[in-house]
Amino acid sequence: MSGLRHVGIAVGDMDRSLRFYRDVFGFEVTWDRIEQGAALDTQLGQPDTRVRTVKLRNGRENPLVELLEFSRPAPEPAAESNLTRIGLTHLALTVDDVEAVFDRIVEAGCRAVAPPEPSADGQAKLFFCTDPDGVYLEVVEMTGRTP
Repeated sequence: MSGLRHVGIAVGDMDRSLRFYRDVFGFEVTWDRIEQGAALDTQLGQPDTRVRTVKLRNGRENPLVELLEFSRPAPEPAAESNLTRIGLTHLALTVDDVEAVFDRIVEAGCRAVAPPEPSADGQAKLFFCTDPDGVYLEVVEMTGRTP
């Protein structure tokens, strides 16, 4: 493996999700396209797929967040998110000022589990929140050396 390429998140309302990821976290839109066609249908194993794909980058690191709003096939309702379930549970984002991001999360009306607190190892300050579709995010500010 040579690196993490991106994390894909299916969203219910692209404009709402863009306000969250772009405006709260400062991600930049690097790609915004409607994708469809035989190749995509084959790749996803779904006939007649149509999806709006928006790729976001924070300007400093390679991994992207890819937001996907499916119009075909009809999206399935999100399963209840849970940090202790088996499988992918959250996306961790490193920020420069965790308190400022927490304030923006609250102002945006999004759910934070608890205010920022020091990590168990004392190397970071962090909090968990959910995006507009209930996907958990861990928001981390590094305050010391990483172990």
